Amino acid sequence: MSAVSTKDKNSQIVLEHTIRSTELANLIIDTLDYIINDMLKISSDTPIYISSEGLSYGSKGDAALNLATYKGVLLSKLYEKYKDRLYGLYTYSPITLKATAGCAAKNKQTSKTPMIDAFMREPVNNKFHNGLITGDFINKTTYIHCVDDIVDSYWALITMIKKEG
Repeated sequence: MSAVSTKDKNSQIVLEHTIRSTELANLIIDTLDYIINDMLKISSDTPIYISSEGLSYGSKGDAALNLATYKGVLLSKLYEKYKDRLYGLYTYSPITLKATAGCAAKNKQTSKTPMIDAFMREPVNNKFHNGLITGDFINKTTYIHCVDDIVDSYWALITMIKKEG
């Protein structure tokens, strides 16, 4: 058996990220369709607005490239799926989301906790919000994986509402 060349290994990594980003985007769209059509029963002529967090300037090298790939594939698929009713597609920098949450001070920028704390002070009543308050989403001394991403999504929505009206 011959060793895999660096060129072939690089190709496999790129291919793997391309497959993963496409599958993840499709999963997200399937979930959105379920929420829009089955849970909320929103009519097909209701406009759709999409808001997301941009990439951080701290992302470097392959991580930045991979994140950009995943985001680009998702935005492209969202556009393809909802283009006939897509009225807004917004991306805000992480510091803009932090400012909306009141967490843009230098001493709060690198920690995820101030954004989560700000979210817990919001007048939201759902299982996720209540689970944060009761501590259900804490694993020993830190929040479980992806809690900060869900909170960032909330702040992206609030930022869009405040900025775009």
